[in-house]
Amino acid sequence: DFDVVSANASNVSSASVNSTFATTAATGPAPYVGYVAFWSINNTGITISWSTDQLANTQLAYGTTTALGQLSPLQTTLSASHGVVLTTLNPGTTYYFVAQSTNASGVTGYSTTYTFTTTGTATTPAPVISNVASSGITSSSATITWTTDQASTSVVNYGGQTASSATLVTSHSVVLSGLTASTQYSFTVTSVNAANVASTSSAVTFSTASPVAIPPQVGYVGFWGVPNTGIAVSWSTDVAASTQLNYGVTPSLGTLTPVQATLTSSHGVVLSNLIPGTTYYFVAQSQGANGATGYSTTYSYTTSGTAPAPIISNIQASASGNSATITWTTDQATTSQVNYGLTTSYSASSTVNATLTTNHSVTVTNLLPSTTYNFDVISANVNNLASTSANVTFPTGPTIIGVTAGSVTTNAAIITWTTDEPSTSVVTYGTQSASSAGLVTSHSVALTGLTPGTLYNFTVTSANAAGSLWTSSSNNFTTVAVPVISYMSYWGITSSGITISWATNVPSTTVVNYGTTSALGSVSPAQTGFADNHGVVLTGLQPNTLYYFQAQSTDANGNTGYSPSIYTFTTLASLPVISSPVVTKNTNNTASISWTTSVPTFSYVQYGTSSGNYIRFTARTSLTTSPNCILAFVPSGTVYYQLVSVDASGNQVVSKEATFVEP
Repeated sequence: DFDVVSANASNVSSASVNSTFATTAATGPAPYVGYVAFWSINNTGITISWSTDQLANTQLAYGTTTALGQLSPLQTTLSASHGVVLTTLNPGTTYYFVAQSTNASGVTGYSTTYTFTTTGTATTPAPVISNVASSGITSSSATITWTTDQASTSVVNYGGQTASSATLVTSHSVVLSGLTASTQYSFTVTSVNAANVASTSSAVTFSTASPVAIPPQVGYVGFWGVPNTGIAVSWSTDVAASTQLNYGVTPSLGTLTPVQATLTSSHGVVLSNLIPGTTYYFVAQSQGANGATGYSTTYSYTTSGTAPAPIISNIQASASGNSATITWTTDQATTSQVNYGLTTSYSASSTVNATLTTNHSVTVTNLLPSTTYNFDVISANVNNLASTSANVTFPTGPTIIGVTAGSVTTNAAIITWTTDEPSTSVVTYGTQSASSAGLVTSHSVALTGLTPGTLYNFTVTSANAAGSLWTSSSNNFTTVAVPVISYMSYWGITSSGITISWATNVPSTTVVNYGTTSALGSVSPAQTGFADNHGVVLTGLQPNTLYYFQAQSTDANGNTGYSPSIYTFTTLASLPVISSPVVTKNTNNTASISWTTSVPTFSYVQYGTSSGNYIRFTARTSLTTSPNCILAFVPSGTVYYQLVSVDASGNQVVSKEATFVEP
């Protein structure tokens, strides 16, 4: 046990609380292990002895390889003579061993490696089976896999049958075939090693898949014309099945007749309202009761007569920004194209979409705002007969002028702009949007809940009464930054106070919010001067109490920043109070001093022959409220002393200097 004492230039000293250390054990040479002998070898055991040149414990490392791997029980009694009896060994097996002994200093000596072979016939352990699994499961087969710790055969027993392989392996795989669909099978696996020792696993199950449905065979397809606009198609199937025809004016088909759900082996469909003089492609298809569908090859037929031009209807235009989407329908599958411009003479055309469809959609781009566009649409059928619609117009969205971000604060901004016609007001920023109701030409949208010191990109969108809208190009603004508080630190915790410091990225004021709950509630006096480095000393706190606090700084623009989290600290317990010192003087250069403390303390006395010059110290007392210290070697004359008491938490109190006169 020990404590340390330090005195400053004014000869004021302090002593630490008691501490301890332990010396390390002595070291020396390792025991010499020799005179190794072994005897009484039988089927399952052996006796081994050795000696050492110094007292040491006893243990044997052994195993069936030179890596050893097993240890005999440690005999902790220190001796120069050692013996170990090994039992439960395997018959007919070669073992390796090393004798080892450790002395009182923890240093171990080892013998060389020796070998012996037990008597009897070696027994081979059964294979250890693991990782049994089933995979590749179909409606009629499955693959069973497993591993063994030694090479062995592979046998699977399942449903009264077996499948096997005589090859000696450690990774096993056996395929089971001829299984019944939708059936659960229970199986075990068996492996036999080269010594004919077998192991069998516990039972495992798997279920085969449902049977693969065989689709109906579709054949004997016949077809013939029904005047200019129809065709009759018939076919047969090898099993009862439903009836349906897939057809169209291209080999990709695309149109299905209603399903005739009655299951039959004879099928017929009549197509009507076809286009005269047009080639149609079709495939007959039938679904059996098992859910599988059979298909014919693709056939084609050309209706008689002359094909009419397409009929165009339902033309619509929807403008959005500098583009517009034109849609229309036709009575037959046709191509899609749009002519458009500022006049009926047009000035641009979209690329022809050659996909044949009855529902058309074409988008035109690079339009001007607040402009009325003229357009027509063109559609051509499979026979290249084309129709062109009458002229149609659509307006583009309003012109957006003077987009501005104003009144930008730490968490808000107001976006303003004007349009050349009454329209709506929408601002899109990041993944959010804000809007203002009503059709106006002067637009103002407030953005709130923003993050201080952050760059925001935004666009504005306005739609006129006709629903045509326009979106501006991207703009940006940066919210006002607040002081950033960093390098938080706190120290000097006492029973009634603490010192807290931090730094800010801009000159700011200084204040600490604190309290005994996370709601805080108390505020330190504000330091109104602007600085980058800040410090606050809190005083008048309650001892042994948990406090919460958060630093706060405000810059010259009135923007306030806070420390990133609320911190905590606990004040120290109250310092011990020393009272009622009593000095008992003796005539043999000794004295005793007793006193009381407000809480149990470790205490001692420091004393000397002049004020502040303490050259002797008494031994520390145990933890008590009534210390009593014996002062030895007290010189005659005036003795100067101080009482020192330290509580269990390390809080130290030192009395004022006092004196007594030793006889």
